[in-house]
Amino acid sequence: MSDRDVGLRNRAQLLLRRREERSGIGFYIRHHGKRHLVFLVLYLIVAGVLWHYEASHLAVVMATFGLATRLRDFRWWSVLAREWPYTLELIDWDRVARLAEADEAQDG
Repeated sequence: MSDRDVGLRNRAQLLLRRREERSGIGFYIRHHGKRHLVFLVLYLIVAGVLWHYEASHLAVVMATFGLATRLRDFRWWSVLAREWPYTLELIDWDRVARLAEADEAQDG
């Protein structure tokens, strides 16, 4: 089984688990919240250092950029969550199940 096939199998298994979960901002925060928090804290630390060294304009730009990218990501996720019921109807779940059950014995 090639790396591509393994990747497809792993994605299919993830998609099958994801199928039953309700999409929404709670799901997003549970799965991505730590990463966003670390990103935001790092940006605010850099902005604080810039502010300390009297580069207040750059500090404001850094803080604004950090907050804006987080808001963009939350908005993006809310659109995906709203579209998830339609996506569920479009996916060929029989094919996804076949990919998820691909036999590892085919490795070679």
